[in-house]
Order: sequence, then C-alpha cells, then structure tokens
Amino acid sequence: MGECETLQRPLRASRIPNSSGVHGEPRQLPRDFLDRGGDRQRPRWGRIRMASSEGPTPGQYDGHRRLKEEVIRRWRAPSKDPTYLLFFITSLILLSGAGFWLELMKMIFGLGTFEESTSALRSAIATYYPAILGGAAMQLAISETLRSLRALGQLLAWVFGSLALVLVFAVNLADGWAILFGIVGSVAALWFWWIVNADDRALRDDPPAPRSCNGWCGGDVYLRA
Repeated sequence: MGECETLQRPLRASRIPNSSGVHGEPRQLPRDFLDRGGDRQRPRWGRIRMASSEGPTPGQYDGHRRLKEEVIRRWRAPSKDPTYLLFFITSLILLSGAGFWLELMKMIFGLGTFEESTSALRSAIATYYPAILGGAAMQLAISETLRSLRALGQLLAWVFGSLALVLVFAVNLADGWAILFGIVGSVAALWFWWIVNADDRALRDDPPAPRSCNGWCGGDVYLRA
C-alpha cells in the first residue's frame, strides 16, 4: 500500500492550488488525505478504460450486423481455393444430384411420357435439397460458431424442409411450379452448405510452402550463416 501511495501522490498533489489559488509547486499531502475523501477531483479515465476493455456495452452491440459480417466472410473465404470449388461442383452438384440429372436426361430424350418425366423430376428434386440442407444444418448445430448463425441454420432447415413436404404431398400443385420451387430450395441448400463448410481446412488448398532464400529473396539481400 505504501508503494501505491508513493505513485499516486505526485499526480494528485499537482492538482492542488497554492495559497494564491494558482497551480504551482506540488505540496506534500497528509497520509490520511485519501481516507478523508480529499481526492474529489480525480479523473475518471481509468474507469472508462476498464469498461471499454470488456467489450461493447449492451447498447452498442449489434448482433444483426455481426451475423451479416460472418455470413459475408464465410461466403468470400473459399472463393480463391479451387479445391473447395471443385469439391463443391463434383460432390454436391454432380454426384449428390445424380437422381435429378438422370430424370432430367430422361425427360430431354423423351424416355417416357412428359407427365411421367415431370412427376419423377419433381420427386427427385424434392428429395435432393433436403438432404444437403439438413446435413449442413446438423453440422452447423454441433460446431463452435456464432449462436445466431446456428439459429439461422435451424430456421432454414425447417422452412425448406416443410417446402419439400409440400412438393411431395401437394398433389394439386402443378409439376412445373413444384419443380421451380424445388430449384429455389436447391440453390438455397447449396448456398447454405457453402457457408457452413467455408472454414473447413480439409476442403481448402494447401498453404504455400515458404521459399528457400539462398542469398536473394524478393529483392532483399540475406546473408548466409
């Protein structure tokens, strides 16, 4: 405590005016100065610093902006990684959607009646995107990420999962509209999968190996040991 008093006295003594009411040379303070409440004019910058170091106050926090920035970051993060893009096209679009592409080819080449082809295509697309979206939502739910992002995943899973049930069991809905809604659901599911797996290092490119500099490296001179 004596050490703290030694550090605090010069700061507080410099704010005490002399007998003429002008700040002059610091005077020696009595030892019980702080105990008697004599430090009424102490600055409050220390209290402000402590509050700012704990993060934003509840009035300053914007969860909507934080969720938006996280989604944008995940959307842009793998854009320069061909490994991620190739895996996305090969696994998610071509292989996972093999049933949809098969029924589409049957309809294009006229293998069966038009009504049968559109009905089969409707069923294929109604079962394609729920598997993509549901798996991504489950993966997001057990991951360590923003709680708001996990809540968004659950919302999308319920909304588009319900849409899939409508596409399958709503017999009065025309096949053309059902296929259109299924395409919208498929685009949403693929977008959501991209966002969920953006930070998966197994799907990203290998980091570039450091260059070995023997004398010259990028125009800078390095001396050998």
